Amino acid sequence: AFPPLRLVLRKELPIAAGLGGGSSDAGAALRLLREALQLELSDDALTKIAAGLGADGPMCLWREAAIAEGRGEQLSPPPGLPDIHAVLVNPGVPSPTGPVYRAYDAAGAPGGADRPALPDAFDSVEELAAVLAACRNDLEAPAVALAPAIGAALQVLRGEPEVLLARMSGSGATCFALCGGELEAASLAERLAAERADWWVRVCRLA
Repeated sequence: AFPPLRLVLRKELPIAAGLGGGSSDAGAALRLLREALQLELSDDALTKIAAGLGADGPMCLWREAAIAEGRGEQLSPPPGLPDIHAVLVNPGVPSPTGPVYRAYDAAGAPGGADRPALPDAFDSVEELAAVLAACRNDLEAPAVALAPAIGAALQVLRGEPEVLLARMSGSGATCFALCGGELEAASLAERLAAERADWWVRVCRLA
């Protein structure tokens, strides 16, 4: 039998933000429990448990960049990545996963989602942004229809000079903007935070 346990969680991300916050919390708890209780669970076994908690469970469990396929449980290594500096923006509206997926189902899958050819490694964030521009987030349209503030945030980001690519994250409502470098991301975040006091704005580095 396991001893009594008490976990204290300090939430740093907005609720229903499309950033995998809940799955990341679950992944951290799984790793912590395996270590604290000295459980004889292999990485594969832990991954299967995480997959049962959510489609993005395996991705959030290991905290590494990966290409996810299937429901999100089939992970493969990505090409070599450059330093990626980005700005996260949440317009202050929730975007619960369930309603977004139901709206997606009602509209029908758009089709034509072939993945572009990937290099062994990206030489620059500009090259990465160009490849990602050929991809899409099929949940963006239904999420924007349910929460127009997401579309307004994307429109603002796509008009900023520092932004190479702006997209919605997951099922929303958070959007991300890839920038050319650390200084560009910091400048954009500072300006948005000053101009949009109702937005949650953060700089981040992706890898």
